[in-house]
Amino acid sequence: MSNAVMRRRFRPLAASTLMIVFLVTVGVACSDSEATPTPQAAAVSTLIPPTPTHTPTLTQTPLPSTPALHPNDLPTYTPAIISFLPESATVAVSYAMRDLRQKLELGDDAVIGVLNLRKVNWPDGKLGCAPRSVSPALRGESGVAGYRVALSYGEKGYVYHTDSEGTVYYCVRAELLSDEGEPLAFDPIGESLIDPAQSDLAQRLEMDTEAIEWVDLSAVTWIDSSLGCPQPNLNYTVVNIPGYRMVFRVLGDEAVPITYIYHSDGLQVSYCDADLEVLPPPYGTLEPLIIGTPEAE
Repeated sequence: MSNAVMRRRFRPLAASTLMIVFLVTVGVACSDSEATPTPQAAAVSTLIPPTPTHTPTLTQTPLPSTPALHPNDLPTYTPAIISFLPESATVAVSYAMRDLRQKLELGDDAVIGVLNLRKVNWPDGKLGCAPRSVSPALRGESGVAGYRVALSYGEKGYVYHTDSEGTVYYCVRAELLSDEGEPLAFDPIGESLIDPAQSDLAQRLEMDTEAIEWVDLSAVTWIDSSLGCPQPNLNYTVVNIPGYRMVFRVLGDEAVPITYIYHSDGLQVSYCDADLEVLPPPYGTLEPLIIGTPEAE
């Protein structure tokens, strides 16, 4: 075959080959152009700051301030007797204690107890117990308001008569227990026991508490576990138990007053028959009483 013939056959083949290559190239180019993202304009920063946007802020309202406590502002210990008595009674008790401390030559650390406190309207300026030589300011007066203060030191009791201004007289022969005047609660524990005892007595007698009169409150140190009211055929432990003795009164038939007694250890109250009552010093002089169970014969 001649060269001329070969050239005529090759030209159409080459042309078709070039066309195929061209079409493939265009297709690839179109495919790449669709996948390539369109260029975006770059952000240009300026030297002018943007206008600030107001953002609301939450401001916490402070709580009311509490003033700081200084040593002088702190509460100081005050005897319970101060908060439960009128000022004149507090003065009377304080002056009586001071006089007894001097009389017995006691130190400031000696413990003097209050056994009993009653508000009394004395018949005259002698206060029912004053010596013959009376202050002119008191002589001849009638109806002097004052107090009957029974104190204790050790196993002994001391009775003072006072007015409401601080005048005190020591009564040598006075009895510790008395129904003269109006009883006063001299400490919070004793005061808290009056209502329970009165309620118990009202249930026993099946009557209203208003019909029961509170007559007396006395501080007592019981000398055994019977709390001063030993029952027959029972054994009791010898131990000192601080407590109280309460007395109530009810008008019986023909308006005859009847007395009822309650004893307490400061936590509970219990009725005590007067025939079984045993009062320890300074109210009595009895030794600890142990009632044992009789031995079988």
